[in-house]
Amino acid sequence: METNKKSTKYTRSSREAATAQQEGWVKTIFDGMSDMMVAIDTDYCLVAYNNAYQKEFNAAFGKEIAIGMSLEEAMEDMPEKLEKAKERWSLALQGEDFIFVKPSEIPGQQETYHELAYRCIRNKEGIIIGASYLARDISDRIRAEKEVKLMQEFIALADAIPQIVWTSRPDGIKDFVNKWASSFTGYPKEELLEKGWQRFIHPDDAPTYAYQLKQLVDSGSQFEAEYRLLSKDNVYRWHIGRAVPVTNKQGEVVRFIGTATDIHENKVLLEKFELKVRELEQVSEAIPQLVWKTGVNGNANYFNRQWYDYTGLTAQQSLNDGWLSAIHPEDQEGALSALQHSFSSGTPFQFEFRLLRSDGIYHWFISMAVPFRNHLGEIVQWFGTCTDIHEQKLQRDELNNKNQKLFQINSYLDEFVHAVAHDLRSPVAGLKLSFELLKQVDESKQDKIIKGCEAFLDRLDNTLKGLVQLIEVQEDSQQSFYEQIDVQQVIEGIVLDLKEKLMSAGASVKNGHFEWRTIRYPKSYIYNILRNIIRYTLRFRDESHPLRLEIATRQTRDGFYMIEVQDNGPGINLEKERKYLFKPFSHINKGSDQQGMGLAIVKHMVEKNGGYVDVSSSLGKGTCFQLYLKEYI
Repeated sequence: METNKKSTKYTRSSREAATAQQEGWVKTIFDGMSDMMVAIDTDYCLVAYNNAYQKEFNAAFGKEIAIGMSLEEAMEDMPEKLEKAKERWSLALQGEDFIFVKPSEIPGQQETYHELAYRCIRNKEGIIIGASYLARDISDRIRAEKEVKLMQEFIALADAIPQIVWTSRPDGIKDFVNKWASSFTGYPKEELLEKGWQRFIHPDDAPTYAYQLKQLVDSGSQFEAEYRLLSKDNVYRWHIGRAVPVTNKQGEVVRFIGTATDIHENKVLLEKFELKVRELEQVSEAIPQLVWKTGVNGNANYFNRQWYDYTGLTAQQSLNDGWLSAIHPEDQEGALSALQHSFSSGTPFQFEFRLLRSDGIYHWFISMAVPFRNHLGEIVQWFGTCTDIHEQKLQRDELNNKNQKLFQINSYLDEFVHAVAHDLRSPVAGLKLSFELLKQVDESKQDKIIKGCEAFLDRLDNTLKGLVQLIEVQEDSQQSFYEQIDVQQVIEGIVLDLKEKLMSAGASVKNGHFEWRTIRYPKSYIYNILRNIIRYTLRFRDESHPLRLEIATRQTRDGFYMIEVQDNGPGINLEKERKYLFKPFSHINKGSDQQGMGLAIVKHMVEKNGGYVDVSSSLGKGTCFQLYLKEYI
């Protein structure tokens, strides 16, 4: 019996020791797992967790946990996350087992993925006593799946592109080419990768290509080069190759992606275009016009030798927008506006401007330009010329001035002839009627008729005198030459000439404010203009008080030299009389026995060079004549 007791005791002791050892192994294995594991009871309190879970919890939430700690206590600072966690644990405690994938939420770290498995824990009787949670890091698997998917999408996209696409490792060895590479060269992908790409590059282009590719690998910079590739038809075609590095989050190059695009037709056309441009430039050097060329942005990129010889500018001073300095300042805005309109609309350009010669003299030029288009109809260049039209411009301007003066003279003569015809018809008709009456009346009544004839004769004489005066003025205008005239000296001379008339009228002439004193003008014109104005004011003065005249000058903003003559006469009813005031042989004072030519001559002389006359008047206060003169050039 004692032996049996000892055997039973030994067996129980061995079993307890084995169990303790097993529990130790389980704990060691449990704590040594890389997967995170935790278990709770039905009161949501922690009953077990391994080191991996403790470490991850501390990293994510900055907090230590302990056995017996409730979820509320462990996550009290994160109510939203606590609510979500309890929601998941609740499903597990209700007997639902489920698995889902959750991305990492730790900021500043590489994105990781965990597979989370929740399961309920039951006792021997099948009653749920808790729940467990196992989190396995599946980041490598997810990343691999993503890379495979991305590579599949990249390959599908690359194979659909009608240009060569390749990728290489960081050391520059290619590990992928698309279908187009195989189709272009006539070799399968595997052979292209195995035997390399360089053998298809034109020998003249191979050294540059190899050097730039080495720069790409060594520095990780972008790559771009033009080179010729041998096609399956044994024809070299121009391509433009581009490549960029692909880096990871640490900035390390993990791959290069490159393309080679066929630009053969464009390259050939560009070479033909450049040849045409060179031919045009050669022609431009042989013609006398100034020739220029710009790009589509409007910046000048070429001038021929004649431009530099004429302007004296260097290429550096002329190119881009430097040429503008040679354009007359008054013409720059118009030239730029016309150019911008042509550049934006694509229509030919034409503009006249003054261009500064190397000796400091401006000459008039006409500039014309047309767009040069490529095979697609796109404007790629503008070609223009500048032609010296200085002499033609001066002749044209002189002809225009003469035509304008001729038009003024013809208009004036039309008006004059109409007035003369009217003024001659009236006295002649009166004389004719008087002579008829003389034949019919006796001698006692003839004296009265003869006196009437004398009045008609006086009127006829005044008309003829006015006609002679106008002819003299016209002849004088043909012979006059212009010079720098001192207006104050002219006024002093007129006052001296009219001294007796001024004294008999008790009149005085006063100089007002003079903004200017001298003007380039025919002296006889200035003299006759002012003399006729003063004589008019004397003739139609208000005899109830002395006549006062004030003469002043000022210069207007639009370039006119204005002379203002103000009197204190009776004034003029301009509403009724303005249209008759400057007409030949017109009399606003019906009792006047004068010819009525003075103001007509004034208007004619002022308008002859582009000036004009204005008048303002107030009845009972006086009249102001404003003479706007254009200086003779």
